[in-house]
Amino acid sequence: MKIVQVHPGLLPIPPNGWGAVEKIIWEYKLSFEKQGHTCDILYLNDIDVSKYDVVHIHVANLALLAHQRNIPYYFTCHDHHAYLYGKDSQCFKENYEAIKHSIKSFVPAKYLVNYFDLPNLEYLSHGVNNDVFFPIKNEIIDWEDHKLLCVANNGFIHNQSEDRKGFGYAIQAAKELNLPITIAGPINNKNFFDKNNFEYDKLKIIYDLTEEELIKTYQSHTIFLHPSILEAGHPNLTLLEAMSCGLPIIGTFEENNDLLGLYKCERDVNSIIIAIKNVKFNHGFYKSQALKTSLEKSWDKITENLIEKYEVMKDQLINIYNSTIIDPKNFVEPQDEVNDLHIDFNDHSKIEIKGNLKRKYHVKFIDKKSNNLIYEDTINNNMWAAANLKYFVDWKIDITELSTNANLVYDLDLKNKRVKIVNESPSLGDYISWMPAVDDFQKKHDCILDFYTPNKSLFEEEYKNINFHNYNYNIPIQYKATYRIGCFDVNDRSKSPKDYRTQNLQQVAYDILGLEYKDKSPNVTVRDKTRKLNEKYVCISTASTAGCKHWQNKGGWQQVVDYLNSLGYKVVVLQKESLTYMDLQGLNNVIHPETKTLDEVISWLYNCEFYLGLSSGISWLAWSLKKNVVLISGFTKSFTEFNTPYRVINENVCNGCWNDTNFNFDAGDWKWCPKLKNTSQWFECSKYITFEMVKSKIDKILESF
Repeated sequence: MKIVQVHPGLLPIPPNGWGAVEKIIWEYKLSFEKQGHTCDILYLNDIDVSKYDVVHIHVANLALLAHQRNIPYYFTCHDHHAYLYGKDSQCFKENYEAIKHSIKSFVPAKYLVNYFDLPNLEYLSHGVNNDVFFPIKNEIIDWEDHKLLCVANNGFIHNQSEDRKGFGYAIQAAKELNLPITIAGPINNKNFFDKNNFEYDKLKIIYDLTEEELIKTYQSHTIFLHPSILEAGHPNLTLLEAMSCGLPIIGTFEENNDLLGLYKCERDVNSIIIAIKNVKFNHGFYKSQALKTSLEKSWDKITENLIEKYEVMKDQLINIYNSTIIDPKNFVEPQDEVNDLHIDFNDHSKIEIKGNLKRKYHVKFIDKKSNNLIYEDTINNNMWAAANLKYFVDWKIDITELSTNANLVYDLDLKNKRVKIVNESPSLGDYISWMPAVDDFQKKHDCILDFYTPNKSLFEEEYKNINFHNYNYNIPIQYKATYRIGCFDVNDRSKSPKDYRTQNLQQVAYDILGLEYKDKSPNVTVRDKTRKLNEKYVCISTASTAGCKHWQNKGGWQQVVDYLNSLGYKVVVLQKESLTYMDLQGLNNVIHPETKTLDEVISWLYNCEFYLGLSSGISWLAWSLKKNVVLISGFTKSFTEFNTPYRVINENVCNGCWNDTNFNFDAGDWKWCPKLKNTSQWFECSKYITFEMVKSKIDKILESF
């Protein structure tokens, strides 16, 4: 195939400095030629169209000029300003017309497909050259060995000092964690740093790197930060280059697109700090995922896909031309124009009015349950309005066309509609507790439900009415509604109607999904029901992810083991951690099987007599298997977990800090104890839960046998 790419005319190709569009054009050329095609890069005035199968243009004004000259062309829109400035802007209109008149157009961000809403437009990701950008061996030894990196060209055309890429958030997060951070990019970034004075001795700023210097910069850092507010590429070039060098990404990303190796964060310092801690603790996993993504998005694979699109469109155009019959007698005048209403509920309720008929509309978003007006606005055609509540609301949307007072009322109805629910938590207890709410939502609304969650294998055989997907999997379809369940920022009431600290964990999901709360255990698949011991045994778990979750009564667990042994029970410890993990003292006369999968843990629990544990995921798992659970916890109030008559808490001492709205749990602080840390009463909430208190619950279970 003979391809010509039109030179934008601004920078040399390949660029000798920063230049994203020029870099993409050059990478296309290299990959096309590697695959045996001819690819030239010419100015539009120098192109003899008869010599080429494909003319591909990357700038809107040149595409419009090609259209005026009757040159058929393919077009890629790289301009985020078309979105930033809105649909009334000249920037949007030029790109819209360039797409409209093209054979086929592409955008490297999925949100732009819906934004332009033209039938000949589709998503085509950016790529990366894995031969140029590659990792070097970099063993992480300790927290201090991590080095953070941002690589970007900050600002907008109208304001070069504006923090589009989130440098300020990244630097503040690095400073609070006392980690070194490098900001690299073109000299344009000086506009941002001249306006903002960051005093941090571990901040390094680099301008105008060569490509060789850029590669070494990627290779000498461990985590890439990208809390950007707006991108034309999801992923953009620097994200893929960083991934190809083995860097996990922490950053913002469009809602309808996911990227393995990227940990999504908000443009918020605390959100970035939490993300850094999580990626640090799981660095090897995120690094391997990042490398996997970079291989899947090599330029060779991207251009192979592009060649297929060229060929398909070429065949379609020939077929259309050959089968078209022109009959002037049957020409029908176009009907009067009308505007179309498009309403969806993906992360918020939104109405968009599309069409060329100039009209003004007053829109009201009303909560039918309370009859409260949540939001109202007046918009024109080709504009949209949205109520920024992301949890389920039984919406009534009232639309009035102001010139005629014509009124339409739209009531939310999800029956037979495609709905997406995303579990935003990787914690075992969270997704076990929330599964019944997801099931009840599907049954109430009779919708086609896709549920994205970790460990989907626990549930997919039990809930045939739900389509399960791994969290990072992305289905390229349009949903009528999208809802996300999680324990979100307590200061953000747009994602959850209540503060999760004041609720039962299971109730969090019921409230987000607009359901009446039920204490209801899920069904979990037991794949191996084989009994591992002939003797009667009891399962326990003594370790969890924070010191406040542990039973801090020294010797308490050994007393439990000794008591159960005296009654003729073997004791099986189910946890991946060692028996001397963190502040544990070790246990005698127990069995500690090496369980490598959750299915093995389930098998042990399935055959046990009962279970003793902490406020942690395995307790929720035992409860889902309908086991009697002795739950020992002082840092949570009794209402936090599932309902069990065998809950153990000492309310005569400090307790329930997890539920205290004056405090936010810090997952990165193993010794988190917000009221009494570093005092003699440290962790007294569980320290003063006695063996006798636990024994009384064990005896109560035994009495029921």
